[in-house]
Amino acid sequence: RRPSSPSGAFVEFLSFITPLLSHEFPCIFTGDFNYPEIDWSTLSSPVHSDLLDFVSDHNLSQFVSFPTRHQNILDLVFCNKDIIHNISPSIPLSDHLSVVFDLQIPPPPLRKHVPSRLYRLADWQSINDSIFHHNWTIALSHLDANQSYDYFVKFMNNLLRIFVPLSKPSPFSRYPRNVKILYGKSRNLTRIAPNSNACIVMTKRFNRALNSFHCRVENRVVASADSKAFYKLCSSRLNSPKSTPSGIIDTNGTILLSNNDKCVAFSDFFSSVFTDPMHSPLPFLSPSMIFDLPSISHLHIMNAISNLSPKTKCSIMHYGLHNPLRTFYINNVALKPSLTVKDLGVIFTPSLSFSKHIEKIISKARHIEKIISKARSKLYLLFNSFRSNTTDVYLKSFTTYILPGLETCSVIWNPVHAVEITMEIEKVQRDFTRKLYYRCSLPHTNYRNRLLALNIVTLERRRVITDIVFLHSTLHRKYELDYSSLLTLSPLTHFIRNSHPFRISLPFLPHNSHSTFASRTITIWNSLPYKSAFTSHDTFRKFLRSQPISFFPESIIKNWL
Repeated sequence: RRPSSPSGAFVEFLSFITPLLSHEFPCIFTGDFNYPEIDWSTLSSPVHSDLLDFVSDHNLSQFVSFPTRHQNILDLVFCNKDIIHNISPSIPLSDHLSVVFDLQIPPPPLRKHVPSRLYRLADWQSINDSIFHHNWTIALSHLDANQSYDYFVKFMNNLLRIFVPLSKPSPFSRYPRNVKILYGKSRNLTRIAPNSNACIVMTKRFNRALNSFHCRVENRVVASADSKAFYKLCSSRLNSPKSTPSGIIDTNGTILLSNNDKCVAFSDFFSSVFTDPMHSPLPFLSPSMIFDLPSISHLHIMNAISNLSPKTKCSIMHYGLHNPLRTFYINNVALKPSLTVKDLGVIFTPSLSFSKHIEKIISKARHIEKIISKARSKLYLLFNSFRSNTTDVYLKSFTTYILPGLETCSVIWNPVHAVEITMEIEKVQRDFTRKLYYRCSLPHTNYRNRLLALNIVTLERRRVITDIVFLHSTLHRKYELDYSSLLTLSPLTHFIRNSHPFRISLPFLPHNSHSTFASRTITIWNSLPYKSAFTSHDTFRKFLRSQPISFFPESIIKNWL
């Protein structure tokens, strides 16, 4: 609870957690409540306190008896059972003391290390030699199929046991010796004299050593250029911690916490949707529905389709301003018109504006980018998870976790005529670079200079490059795409210097608010040098990335950048 938080907000919070409390099992909740006026030894306060009423109504006990900030007890631990013991101050991670305590509950079962085979360290040469030199003819000559299979499995498992090493349990602590020593000293001083200068100095030394250790780990992983190691590091830092699942909510909105209530709720639900099995014999298929593959005809196909049951996922979308909006049927059941359809991850609408899809990817990108920054939303989690002050760690994370969500299928929905939507997409990277400069203590500068310093380009230009590369791959038959309705090959009838035979023209002129990857790239594509049009996919992409800004169309958000 913030000191400036209104009382009504805290009352609403208490009403929210009240259904979660139960007398059947222990309930613990802790935090910085910021109630310095409450005397917890006598449970009294000079002013009315909703927290004291809440504690009294639910038979809760407050266990912190020492000051956690200056001379005030602000950080509290509540529980409705006597299971909290040995509560004491610990190393402060902010301007408040940390609080540690023991729980007198049955210990969890010991985790046993289950070794796995390290196939990356296997002796594959010896395995291949053993398989090659084994006389399989004699070994399997007197065995049937099942015995032969069992023999082969036993033989291969024996090779794996001999030539593939097992993993070993990792040590309990992965921190270096100096960090562990400083941690022990800081913890002892916190217990003896939590507010002393010596404790504050030792805590700062420990935090500096811990940050330095994490920075070395992160920089070493990035410098190694090992993509698997970097992904493993990001997963360990960014994945949400496993926690106890919340209570199940019944159909009436009641929160179910006990096992008995959950069992009854599941039983009621399954019985409501259960249907008795049908014991009637299977219907006999008429000869008209049975046919061999070589004898498929139009009549057979239509006969099979006419016997299909209508599915709720079948729908109709009407395109075009002058569409007659006809009704289509399956088995005499009208198909419902739909205003949005998701196909291969792209959301289509009758206007083909793709605004719904762009809104979704922006929302998703901001949700993922929240992993890359520093505040209460997930936009700030990455800067909290990583300690490094170098830009490489964060740039690589941005490229790995955010850009794919922003650029998936951009060839279809690239909003070259929508200034506001283009700005919204670009704002994701703009905000990221600004927070990155702040995180790495770099001097503030505008977005253009940040892009130059970080050696990256705008998302708008990245989409242009993707369009051109897709056109290049399509014309070179890397993708099996029928592009006859989008473009036609129109080589020049006479040779012109720097022209290439893959020049294109458009069979139609798109509406001002619509575009295709061909209409967006035709000017650049037809003016490409002769050699570049014949290069490979990767070489062509590198060629485009190396071009100056004058090579690309004028940005529609240049005044905003």
